[in-house]
Amino acid sequence: MNRIDASHLLGQMRSMVQEMNAQKSAINAHSTQINSDQQSGFGDVLKTSLAEINQQQQNASSLSTQFEAGDVNVKLSDVMVAMQKAEVSLQAASQVRNKFVG
Repeated sequence: MNRIDASHLLGQMRSMVQEMNAQKSAINAHSTQINSDQQSGFGDVLKTSLAEINQQQQNASSLSTQFEAGDVNVKLSDVMVAMQKAEVSLQAASQVRNKFVG
């Protein structure tokens, strides 16, 4: 039976928190850019957002494929985080769509 190394697990959790904080900062910076850019219309913002969601979906799919192929450089936690980010982004886009349609 495998024993879980607590210090290794804690290190992975800390690195995931740091990564999420970095992404939060990037999202805040992107949000500020969108708010300050008066020239771009709603269509441009929507198009950019959908392109980013598509990129997240492709990234998650690529990581999953690499992990399944046995790539030792791809960790399961990275695959799961990427897939969760892609799912949350897609759900958010669906909610925005539902608000405009309904």
